[in-house]
Amino acid sequence: MDETTAQVILYIFTAVEAAVWLSALVYLVRSPSAGRSGVTPNLDDVIAGDGLPANVVYGAAEVAGDAADLSKKAAAILAKESLGSLGQLKIEEQTDDTLRFERLALGATGQGPWSTLRRGQLHFTPAVAGRTRVEYALELSRGRGLLLAAFLVQIVGLIALITAALLMEAFVIDNAQPEVRYQVIQMVQVGHFLWPPFLLAFLYRRARRQASSWFEAMVNNLAYYAT
Repeated sequence: MDETTAQVILYIFTAVEAAVWLSALVYLVRSPSAGRSGVTPNLDDVIAGDGLPANVVYGAAEVAGDAADLSKKAAAILAKESLGSLGQLKIEEQTDDTLRFERLALGATGQGPWSTLRRGQLHFTPAVAGRTRVEYALELSRGRGLLLAAFLVQIVGLIALITAALLMEAFVIDNAQPEVRYQVIQMVQVGHFLWPPFLLAFLYRRARRQASSWFEAMVNNLAYYAT
């Protein structure tokens, strides 16, 4: 391989991997920053519309049924779920218009929506005849670990990319033996440092989506649960 061809290949690989690295950085920065505030959120304020902390999920739906009846149904559903393998929930308060709960044993392993849930509450407000507006606010654990690991790997990836490009330029491109220049293809190995940030940030985001999706489905289906 001639020097010009090897240099072009090096520049192409470096440009592509730099673009991937930048994409991972943007993905990380746009991931929900659950740890950016150390203040414990007031879920009553969230329900009232006074701000949404980064580690709180909010949702609302208007469903058929009486507020008091729907509150009892929701409490029964959460109590039933807490007896399963997904986690342990404690009902703190249940009234005709409010349901408050928290998750116990936060350090235990869990799956699905309970893996990051800390506490939450639902408010039931009568709407038009025969219907109720149900609002929920969920406080999630901050989950700094995954994001911190992702940013550390991101830094390592940048170091690996720059180092590999410089080494290729110094010892492969300028090598007097043409066959050695084929080693420029080894730049592809830098890719091993570029994909982990995507995975870690995806896992971080997925926990938030799982909690939100589970409660969205539960709230919208409240009218169809048996009393």
